[in-house]
Amino acid sequence: MVNAPSLIASDDDQRLAELKRMKAIALALLVGALLLVLLAHWQHDAHPLWPFVAAFAEAATVGAMADWFAVVALFRHPLGLPIWHTAIIPQNKSRIARNLGSFVVEHFFTSSALLSRLATYNPAQLAGNWLSRVSVSPRVARLVADAMATVISSLDDHAMRSHLADGVRSGLMRIDMATLGGRVLDGWLAGERQHELLDTLFSGMGRKLEAETVRERLVALLTESLHLEDVKVMGVSLGSTLRPLARSAAERLIQRLQAEMSAAASDPAHPWREMLDVYLHECALRLKADPRWRARVTRSMQALLSDPVFDALLDDVWASIKDWVLSDVRAPDSRLVAAGMVLLRGLGERLVHDARMQGRLNRRLMALLPALVERYRPAVAIFISDKLDSWSKEEVSERIELAIGHDLQFIRINGTLVGGAIGLCLYSVSRVFY
Repeated sequence: MVNAPSLIASDDDQRLAELKRMKAIALALLVGALLLVLLAHWQHDAHPLWPFVAAFAEAATVGAMADWFAVVALFRHPLGLPIWHTAIIPQNKSRIARNLGSFVVEHFFTSSALLSRLATYNPAQLAGNWLSRVSVSPRVARLVADAMATVISSLDDHAMRSHLADGVRSGLMRIDMATLGGRVLDGWLAGERQHELLDTLFSGMGRKLEAETVRERLVALLTESLHLEDVKVMGVSLGSTLRPLARSAAERLIQRLQAEMSAAASDPAHPWREMLDVYLHECALRLKADPRWRARVTRSMQALLSDPVFDALLDDVWASIKDWVLSDVRAPDSRLVAAGMVLLRGLGERLVHDARMQGRLNRRLMALLPALVERYRPAVAIFISDKLDSWSKEEVSERIELAIGHDLQFIRINGTLVGGAIGLCLYSVSRVFY
């Protein structure tokens, strides 16, 4: 009979070699008993002890053969013959799978068993000891970063942009922007930060007035406002004559404005600053209490969130986040990995030395464990049953024999020796009485 190729994994080679060694010992004892039977019968009349030897050898042979049959019948048909009630394990693998799954769940995977076992440990401290190892945090951080990159790469960009836009819109619309703006402005005014803004504002406006384009614009505005181009005397337009007057007036106005801007920038009590300060306080109050202002802010927010420009901005944000994460994770000096290492190592050190944190984490784990166990107990039983049932009959036989076959060979060895001893005793008793 040709043997099927072994389905045992390479990491079980040592146990497989030990099983073969024990089988060889048991077989050697059987062959030795058979040879001893032949020798004892051949020398039966040569010495009075040979009949005793023959009785021992015959009983040993019977015991060895019977136990060989019993052990082999568990895993396969002896000599390939389909004898009734042989190959018990492969023939009943589905029932064994169901019973084993139920047995493990009923007796091992229970809340009481796991909690009593967990109570003898300090899981938080063990996790801290593991995370704080120099060799562990880089590996974990790299695994997390690679997993993040894999997830991000597999995501549908269009769907993610849509989810991001919906999430941001929903989040922003839940915020009372008017009240938030009023409170922020209140805090800003309470710290008198408005003075820095007004200093910058008045100084900047003073510098802008020095620009030639601003001067020309003011001349044009004065000319247009005073209708100088329309002034005529005896039908003759005086626009070109009056324009220098407009430029001169613009120059004086600019100088006056620059002087006022400089004064407002340097004098905290300047009327312009007081006017703007009052206006800012009024804005803060209205943002919090004026229904019209609040409605206006809401409408402005809705208009902003519905603007296509907002969608385009979020598209750019998602693309930037994705590109940055992927490029950073692939880099040898990844900042994400480095930050993850620092966080994990810091968490590990805290778990090692912070008894209060250990207690909180352990209590939380003990509180969550019963619900998790009860929730997943049926799934565990089904998993064990389905896993075992998915193996072929040959695979089931080989794996179970590998697990317990070494010890089963002692049954064959003991059967040979004990059977021989019993046969010798019975023969001796029969000789005494008969």
